[in-house]
Amino acid sequence: MVGAGAAGLYTAVCAAREGARVTLVSATPLAESSSWWAQGGLAAAVSADDSPELHLRDTVVAGRKAVRESAARVLCDEAPEAVADLGRLGVRFDADRNGRLALGLEGGHSRRRIVHAGGAATGRRLVRQLSAVVAEHPGIDVLEGRRVVELIVAGDRCVGVRLDDGGLIASGAVVLATVPPRCGRARRTRRAQSAAACSWRTPRGRRWPTSSSCSSIRRRSSAATARTDSS
Repeated sequence: MVGAGAAGLYTAVCAAREGARVTLVSATPLAESSSWWAQGGLAAAVSADDSPELHLRDTVVAGRKAVRESAARVLCDEAPEAVADLGRLGVRFDADRNGRLALGLEGGHSRRRIVHAGGAATGRRLVRQLSAVVAEHPGIDVLEGRRVVELIVAGDRCVGVRLDDGGLIASGAVVLATVPPRCGRARRTRRAQSAAACSWRTPRGRRWPTSSSCSSIRRRSSAATARTDSS
């Protein structure tokens, strides 16, 4: 598992519960990921007047043809159980005076379905609790302050990762729950598009560069763009 934000932490817990032996690689201490600063809540169709189908419709409309409906459907269908599961893991979501989830109404949603934890401190509470669960789980090994610099690919499969200290971790499955800090912010420019293409479209059977090699890709891409522009 590469990345220790809310997605990486929760995925690690879910995999470990199913019997997998998980190694979680995090560039920062567990409670210092970007998810820590997230102020928005979680959207889930949990009220009596709501449904995953309605949630999906709102999502597709708000996305203005930029939504992959098959992916959105999975998220909308699984969101209610995910919120319930997080509650069972110890995340304390905000409740109303009757003890029910306090649901907010936000842009793009036709029903109240936004769940918060501590108001604007949702990310902090979520990451703090999931980090505690991960740290105590016997099936999860945590490597803090380490970065993945290469994905090791054999044929059509990713079979492991190389760390920034040269260490190798072989694995039957690799989950990326992070965005390369440089290439992930690419804007719609010819140079940025070229950099992104280089980092994710490496020919089959080779090692795919990740965040630490994005800078060299960008330098090569920038030089190529300069030559193209000058011609």
